Amino acid sequence: MLRKFCILITLVVGVCSFSFAQERSLYVSSGRSAEDDDVIAVAKKVMDYKQGGVHALFADAFLKAVPEDKLLATLKKFNDDYGAFLSVREKSPGKLEYRYEKALMPGTVHLNAQGKIDGMWFGTPKVLHDTYDSVLVDLKGLGGTVAVTIRKNGTETLLAYNNTAPLGVGSAFKIAILKTLADKIHRGEASWNDVIPLKKNIMSLPSGTLQTWPPGTPMTLASLANLMISQSDNTATDHLLFYCGRENVEKNVPVRDCPYFSTLELFKLKFGRSDAGSSFRSRYFATRSTEEKRKILADIDSAAADSIEPSGAEPRYVSSLEWFYTTDELCDLIDRMRSESAMQINPAIVDKDDWKAVAYKGGSEPGVINMTYALESKHSNNVYTISVTANNEKKDYELTDFASVVGRFVELVRKADVPN
Repeated sequence: MLRKFCILITLVVGVCSFSFAQERSLYVSSGRSAEDDDVIAVAKKVMDYKQGGVHALFADAFLKAVPEDKLLATLKKFNDDYGAFLSVREKSPGKLEYRYEKALMPGTVHLNAQGKIDGMWFGTPKVLHDTYDSVLVDLKGLGGTVAVTIRKNGTETLLAYNNTAPLGVGSAFKIAILKTLADKIHRGEASWNDVIPLKKNIMSLPSGTLQTWPPGTPMTLASLANLMISQSDNTATDHLLFYCGRENVEKNVPVRDCPYFSTLELFKLKFGRSDAGSSFRSRYFATRSTEEKRKILADIDSAAADSIEPSGAEPRYVSSLEWFYTTDELCDLIDRMRSESAMQINPAIVDKDDWKAVAYKGGSEPGVINMTYALESKHSNNVYTISVTANNEKKDYELTDFASVVGRFVELVRKADVPN
């Protein structure tokens, strides 16, 4: 869901991203050039940071955006986690590969006209000699309650842990709205090109940007779907929820999640200021009746959006106000939806070059994090689904640590699928 004020943010993080410039290097062809050699030489000096002189390698504007102490702390964490830095090479045009004792890490470097770094990106490392058991240990080590399901071709379970436990999943709930919309379109009841206007009364809060657009702006269903999934736009989400009809969406969700919140409704329930917010929550918690809860949501709709106050990074109502799914259920859902174009826009931490197709949706808010994938092999007809969730009532998760664990699961699946 959201970090600070953005409860429903999508996960797009790698291990670390310092991107003052575009996330690309100066490579423009597969042939070697002096610029290529300069990039590799500078990248090596950065990773050999203990030799000193790192400050002089970066443009001033970069260091304003990413202070040197933060950069050095990140490089030190790489050493702590993956051992000594050994070498760097050009893996493919525009992409570097850093070799550590225990891992291979993708990355890019961009140099300005003066040969100084003004853009740098590190991807998810591929841990050498990894196993499902060792990654699961590290997932559990993140704390709280964790769950994972990894399947091959929908039926063969490669790994399952707490896979039937319903946990909060943040924005991953939006896949069900996309399914309802896609089903409606495939039945011929609507078209991706159909246009609906943005409505003032269902403008939500970030993540996303549509809440800043003028009411009345015409939007195609395809545009709203793409923004809902790839950017986790909450305003797009709420418009599609009410366009499809809440009770129609609920035909595709677990009974435990009925009534299915809009993002703005959940903001008001979780973060409603003063007596009004407390009153709504008390009433909601006091009833188990779905119909009574619907009446409460109707009352919540009349509350002003500016009555919401941020909660910082403290988890809030993680086990009581959320969209709850098991990792098994999310694997089922994304497997059915993986061919929809909206699902294939944002691959988050996965390299699209490694797969024939990548479908992804995730979600994060303080104390809640999920990443769910459907990955189609380039080497076979196999399709892999991976869903990983973590919930913690007491403290937030570090996004990069969670993403690293998920990336290792993905890499184990990929390596096992590649023919010898």
